[in-house]
Amino acid sequence: MAAETYLKIAKLTKHKFISCNEKDQEPYIYTIIRMLPNNLDKLEQRQVLMVYEGIGWMISAEQNEQTQATLIQNLLGLSFQQFTAALNSFNLDPQAIWNMDNVKSINQVIKINQRVADSVGGAYLIYLRNIFDDLLKIYNIYSQQISTLVSQNQESNHLFKPMKAVRRDILKLIQIYITKETDK
Repeated sequence: MAAETYLKIAKLTKHKFISCNEKDQEPYIYTIIRMLPNNLDKLEQRQVLMVYEGIGWMISAEQNEQTQATLIQNLLGLSFQQFTAALNSFNLDPQAIWNMDNVKSINQVIKINQRVADSVGGAYLIYLRNIFDDLLKIYNIYSQQISTLVSQNQESNHLFKPMKAVRRDILKLIQIYITKETDK
């Protein structure tokens, strides 16, 4: 309930979070982003997604493209750390890509990116450039594994549905960005 309210407030008053008040040295959005790791610990996954979306709406009100880019990078810094940690584990141990926790972690990061891309719109391209190649690699690896499982009639494999979800969510992320960019 609180996350839904937060999202509504963020959408309706987004311009208030990017402007600097008399007493403050910086807009409140910077404080929100800095405090994000502490505030996300106690939330469920769907609530985390709403918080990221709400902050994305706040960032969308920023008119300066450079400031907007910095805010997006700062907002997605925590999820980028999770993403790179998963990718690094794949490099150290190629079998780690089949670890259920890694699959779920990657999918959560992609869903966070979907919410931010949807809320900030075309400005998301700055961040998408950072992860696009890795998303395509993951998509390709999971596609090959899904094809192998299908050819061996192993659709009941415990990773089959989660890998399909990751692929679907990667495509959805790209679709969201393209839709937002063409709706301008």
